[in-house]
Amino acid sequence: MNAEHGLHAQETSILALIELLNEIKVNPSTYQTIPNFDLHLKNQASLCRLAIPDRSIIPSSLNTFKRYCAKVAPGGFQAIDQLRNTIHQLIINESNKSIRNPRATQKQKITKLQGDCERLNIDLLRLTKILKISMTQTAYYAHLNKEPTTIALFSKERRELVDMLSMISSDVSYDS
Repeated sequence: MNAEHGLHAQETSILALIELLNEIKVNPSTYQTIPNFDLHLKNQASLCRLAIPDRSIIPSSLNTFKRYCAKVAPGGFQAIDQLRNTIHQLIINESNKSIRNPRATQKQKITKLQGDCERLNIDLLRLTKILKISMTQTAYYAHLNKEPTTIALFSKERRELVDMLSMISSDVSYDS
């Protein structure tokens, strides 16, 4: 009775494995729900050691697996091995896709950067307004003093500030 149970368990395991591989073939991203599944696809022996109790997939030796595949699997072990290779390649391709930046992500980055530029422009306008108010107040206090040296010093400082601001705007280049 125990040998029959082992036979039935191996057959069920192989059929469940074929079903799982076919599910992943249809939707390659489903493999991510199974821990280290991609490692089990690297070679035949690793596939035989796969154990997923929820799906009735049990580990076995490569020789035992091949022997039962010949009895149970359509196309035998060769068909399962070919399916394993196909799935492994699909998973590699799927993981390569996830590494690349999809267009949606690039658009999100562009939108975020445009928002950052708008906030920086608003900050620049605020700083310009503060500078203008500061220069106006400085001119007012310089003229209250009525000393020619203070007024000349203010005029010189004002010209230097305006020159610095004009150089900053000319240093910025917009590459399109």
